Amino acid sequence: MPTLVPGFEYDIFISYRHNDNRSGWVTDFVNALQEEIAATIKEPLSIYFDKNPHDGLLESHNVDKSLEGKLKCLVFIPIISQTYCDSKSFAWQHEFCAFNELVKEDQFGRDIRLSNGNVASRILPIKIHDLDVEDVSLIENEISGVLRPIEFIFRSPGVNRPLQSHEEHPQDNDNKIFYRDQINKVANAIKQLVYAINKPEQPTLIHAATSNQSRLNSRTKIPLKWAIVVIVLAACVGLYWMLKPASDSTEEKSIVIIPFQNLSGDAGQDYLSDGISEELLQKLSKIQGLKVIGRTSSFWLKGAKENHQAILEKLEVAFVLDGSVRQENNSVRISTQLIRTADNLQIWSETYDRKMEGIFKLQDDIASAVVDALKVRLSPGEKNELTKKPTHNPKAYELYLRGVYEFRKFSPEGNRNGLRLFSEALAIDSTYSYAYSGTANVLIATAAMFMAEREALDALELAKPYLDKALALDENNIDAHNFLGYYYLYHDWDFNKSELEYKKCVQIDPKNPDANSLYADYLNFVLRHEEALSFSEQQLEYDYFYFNPRKGLSLFYLNRFEEALEFQIARLGTINTYWTYDAHGFVCLNTARYEEAIDSFNKAIALIGRRVPRMIGWMGAAYAKQGKPDQSTKLLNELIEMRKTTNAGSVNFFITVIYSAMGKEEEAIRWLERAYVDHDMEMPWLISEPQFFNLHKNAKFIELARKIGFPESSLAKLKDNATKQ
Repeated sequence: MPTLVPGFEYDIFISYRHNDNRSGWVTDFVNALQEEIAATIKEPLSIYFDKNPHDGLLESHNVDKSLEGKLKCLVFIPIISQTYCDSKSFAWQHEFCAFNELVKEDQFGRDIRLSNGNVASRILPIKIHDLDVEDVSLIENEISGVLRPIEFIFRSPGVNRPLQSHEEHPQDNDNKIFYRDQINKVANAIKQLVYAINKPEQPTLIHAATSNQSRLNSRTKIPLKWAIVVIVLAACVGLYWMLKPASDSTEEKSIVIIPFQNLSGDAGQDYLSDGISEELLQKLSKIQGLKVIGRTSSFWLKGAKENHQAILEKLEVAFVLDGSVRQENNSVRISTQLIRTADNLQIWSETYDRKMEGIFKLQDDIASAVVDALKVRLSPGEKNELTKKPTHNPKAYELYLRGVYEFRKFSPEGNRNGLRLFSEALAIDSTYSYAYSGTANVLIATAAMFMAEREALDALELAKPYLDKALALDENNIDAHNFLGYYYLYHDWDFNKSELEYKKCVQIDPKNPDANSLYADYLNFVLRHEEALSFSEQQLEYDYFYFNPRKGLSLFYLNRFEEALEFQIARLGTINTYWTYDAHGFVCLNTARYEEAIDSFNKAIALIGRRVPRMIGWMGAAYAKQGKPDQSTKLLNELIEMRKTTNAGSVNFFITVIYSAMGKEEEAIRWLERAYVDHDMEMPWLISEPQFFNLHKNAKFIELARKIGFPESSLAKLKDNATKQ
C-alpha cells in the first residue's frame, strides 16, 4: 500500500516486545486501530506490524539496514510495557532509539507543528503498564522530554495490566476509561499528525484577499483607487488578527501546575521537585491575565494520579504544566511540557540542564516560556515579579525549600526540622524575607496544633519579631501579612489591625487562596457574612480543593441552609480531610441534623488522630440538642477533666458550648469568663458561634464581647440580632 508522502515506506510503524503479544493484545490493538483509522481518516494508511515472533530477522542479517526502510514512517507507535524499556532489548535499541535518531534527519523532524499551531511528536507512545521510575527516566532521557502517552491500563488495587478490548465497565477500573475511547484518541492523534505533514498551508488572509482582488480587477475593471482601498483594508484586517491581544477569557488563560515528578529515585529529593513547582506557581499567579490554580488543588493532583482527569474537569483549566526533576550532585535536569486539556495536545516542551547555582534563572526561563506559549501580555511590574529572586544565595534557597517540605509534614518532628532549616538559611542570608516568615509560620502552626493555650500565646509572641523583620525586608511578603493578621486577631484580639493586614494580603494578590480564606474567617467573626461569602467563593475559584473553604459556613450564617448542606456534602464525596468533616459537622449540628453531625465529628477525630476539644464540644452540643443528657454530660466531663491539666485547644470555650446547648446559661457565662481570663484563642468566634446565639441577650455576654474588642459595628449587629430573637 502506498504512503501518504512519497519516499516513506509506511505511514505507521508499531513497535513492541513480543512477550506483550503472547495474549494477542498487540494484534487486537492493531486491528482495532485499523478499523478506527478507516472511520476517521479519509485516506487509507499503511501500517507496519511485524507478527513474526522473531522480528523476521536472523543473526546473519544486517539489522540496521533491514529496518532502515521499515522505520522510514510518518508516525512511530511504541507499545510501552514493563519490559519494553530495556536498553538491551531489540525493540528498544533497533526500533525506538533508531527511529528517534532517524526522524531527526528527515525533512519533517520529530516534532510537528499542527494546523492549530500546537506541536506534537511523531513518536506516539501507547502505555499498557504503570512503569518503574527508572523506566520512565530511560524514555525521558532518550526523547529529552516528558513521557505523555495514551494509556491502555486497567488499574485496581494490586493490579497493573493492559486494558482489554472487551472491557466496557470503566466503573471497575480506577482509570475510568473505555477501550474504544482510547483507540479513538490514538486515531485522532494520528490524523492530526499526518494531516499536518501532508496538507499544504492555507493561504494567509492578506494573500487570499489580494488574489481575489486581482480576479475582480481582471473581470470588472474596478478603478485602481478602489482596488488599493480593498487591498489596504485586507492588510489592516490581517494586521488586526496578527496583533490582536489574546483573549482575556479565563478558560483560555487558565493553568494548573502538577507537582513535578522526582526522578532521582530518592524520596528525600521531593523537596526540590515540590519546591520548584510551587515557585513556578507563585511566579505565574502574580500575572493578572492568567488564572493559576492554587497550591492545594495543584498538589492534590500529585496524590491522586489515578483520578487526574476527574480532578482537571473539576478545576476547569485550559492548560496543564507538568514535568520531572532529576538532581545529581550539583546538577539538575528539568524536563517540562505544557498540555492543552481540551485535546490533550502538547503545545510546548523543553529540557533544561543546569547547575544548582543557576536554579533561579532556570525557573525564570520556564515561567517566561509558559507566558510566551500562552501569549499572555505582561505589564512592566509583572515582568519584574516574574524574575524576582527570593534570595541571591542558592544554598539558602535550597535550605528554605527543605524547611518548607519538612514543615508541611504537619508533625512535631517536621516543625522542629523546619525551624532548624530556616535558621540555617538565615545564617547564610540574613536578608531572606521568606525564611523569616517561614520561621513565624512554623511557630504559629506549632502553637495552633500542639501547644497548650499559654504556650501557644508565647509561641505567637516569639513569631512576631520574625514577621516584623520579614516585612521590613519585603513589604509585599504576603505570608508575613497573613500571619501578622492571625497574630493580631488571636493573640492581641485587635480586630482593626487584623483586618488591615488581611486587606493588604488581598490587595497584593487578590487570587491568593490563603488570603481570601483567612479574610473570610475574619468577616464571619465580625458578622459581615455577605462579604465573607464573596471572599470564600473567590478562594474556591482559584483553589477548589482548598483544605478548609469557608463557603459552607458563610451560606449557613446567611440562613441559606440547604445550599450550605449541598456544598458540604458535595465536598465529602471528593475531599477526605479533617477540615471537610469538621465543616460538614458544623453545618449539620446547626441545622438539627444531629446524627450526621456526630458521625462527621467522629470521622474528623479519626483523621486527626486525637480527641480535640472542638470536636468533643460540638458532639456534646449535638447530644444535648437531641435530648440525650447522659452522652452530653459524659463529653462535658471529659472536657472538664482535660481542663485540669491543659487548656490546649480552648477547652474553656468548648465547655461553654456544651453548657449553652444544655440551656444552662449561668454555667455557660461562668466558663466564658474563664475563657476570657485564660485568653482562649477561640474567643474571636464568640459572637458568631451558633451555640451562643441564646446568650446574645445576656448583659454579661455583651460586655465580654466589648472587652474582647469586637468592632462597634459588630456589637450593634449583635444587639440587633438579640432584639429579633
